[in-house]
Amino acid sequence: MNWIHANCVVALASSFAYGAEIDLPRLPAASPDGNFVTFTWRGDLWKAPAEGGAATRLTSHPADESRSAWSDDGSMIAFESTRDGGRNLFTVDPSGGSLRRVTNSDEALSLSGFGRTPRGDPALDFSASIENDLFRAPRPYFVPMTGGEPIRRHGGFGRAAVLSPDGTRYLFERGGSDWSRRGYRGSDNCDVWSYDPNAPAERAFVQLTDFQGNDGWAQWRSDSSFLFLSDRDLNTVNIFAQEAKAGAAARRLTAFDGQDVKDLSVSRDGRRAFFTVWNTLYRLDLDRPGALPVALALTAPDDSFDTDEVKSLAGAITEVALNPDGKSAALVAFGDVWIKPIEGKYSARRVTSAIAREHEIAWSPDGQTLYFTTDAGGGESIVAATVLTTREEVAATAKVLEKQPAPVVVEPAPVVEPAPVVEPAPTAEPAPTADPAPVVEPAPTADPAPVVEPAPTAEPAPTAEPAPTAEPAPTAEPAPTAEPAPTAEPAPVVEPAPAAEPAPTAEPAPAPRRSRKPVEAAKEKPKSERWSEAVRFAVKPIL
Repeated sequence: MNWIHANCVVALASSFAYGAEIDLPRLPAASPDGNFVTFTWRGDLWKAPAEGGAATRLTSHPADESRSAWSDDGSMIAFESTRDGGRNLFTVDPSGGSLRRVTNSDEALSLSGFGRTPRGDPALDFSASIENDLFRAPRPYFVPMTGGEPIRRHGGFGRAAVLSPDGTRYLFERGGSDWSRRGYRGSDNCDVWSYDPNAPAERAFVQLTDFQGNDGWAQWRSDSSFLFLSDRDLNTVNIFAQEAKAGAAARRLTAFDGQDVKDLSVSRDGRRAFFTVWNTLYRLDLDRPGALPVALALTAPDDSFDTDEVKSLAGAITEVALNPDGKSAALVAFGDVWIKPIEGKYSARRVTSAIAREHEIAWSPDGQTLYFTTDAGGGESIVAATVLTTREEVAATAKVLEKQPAPVVVEPAPVVEPAPVVEPAPTAEPAPTADPAPVVEPAPTADPAPVVEPAPTAEPAPTAEPAPTAEPAPTAEPAPTAEPAPTAEPAPVVEPAPAAEPAPTAEPAPAPRRSRKPVEAAKEKPKSERWSEAVRFAVKPIL
């Protein structure tokens, strides 16, 4: 059972095909080195390379996941979720495993990032209005990674406290104006402040921006500079850079006009920034002066809407049954049946997902069939499950499809066209005069009729005799190509059927069939061993 608790991380992915375009990604969070970015899409948490491309789903739950943040060493991702009622804080590793709840609050918590306790231990910073006093404005809090009660970060109001890379100061925003109040100017505006917990009280708080509109979403770029969002130019929210001291001038880094920048996040090394504009996620390379934002094209598995999930089974397993071949084990967790390889890196795979409770799992003696009881439909039934597809078979099929040449499409039109081949003159007659028209037309051939009559012609009778012996006649007529009687019948010559039959040559070869031999070869291994690599299953009631 210890092995199961330590290794059972579930991956509910039923397809390896990527193709669904990710629209409206939200709330990006840069990894410490800027090579990855997490974001929310359709209520779940995803991770993608900084260059864009295929995204990996980290969570799948009917509740909503929102803001996320990476730990300084990149080994952990914190995120908000409403999966247990109020919006609380959870952590997961970058591969999607080891999901853990950190807070247990009835109030909505807004994640700021990873921080430190006064003793230097890891903590999560967040903003909330959890104190029952006259003021309901948000305040900054932290909670140790080991859990516990929220602790005030400082005595002032504010939100979104972010720890500097050297761990000495916090950036936070203060003010009551909401960012949806576009173009707001007034005393309720938001400004960026810094807080130094080690400085004397009179110098602990420093106001860094004083624009009459909204400044916020501050993110450290280095120990002495930061980036933030503001609509001070172009009447549109853009990214600005500034030194972390009062009165410093701000410099605009982006020039969006009409569509606001949102959800700013900067990598811990200060190399890259990520943000959203309307329905697109952007990357800005801060280490390249004058660099322009790059729109990221993101894709997700075609079946990503309901089937992909990564979570831990630890603490939820109620039954275990080892396959007789010793290579896999069946589990019951969350009321469903799962299969887990004993060896290798592969995670557990869900066998059932019906709205029912499965239990009492048992293997057939040969290890090929898994039996269990289900209450689907209202009564108890016995069900048998077998393997439909394994990872090896999926991979083999994919390789075959990749290697298969595209079907040869024979365009018969140019070959079938009878025009070029119908003209028999060049092919059937060696004579230089390739024009068969005069020969085919009966009018010219009818002229020699008077000559053929033996009486009028002065020529001796033998010369006017049958065409084969009439040698002189061809010298006066273009008759070398035609013998009078047979060639006067144009039908055999004009008829293009024999010469223009392109069907045998133009008929396209049948498209190559996609071979399944590698898959068949993969299936030759003992059927019981297929359970350790199974990805798809056949589940049928038997009693």
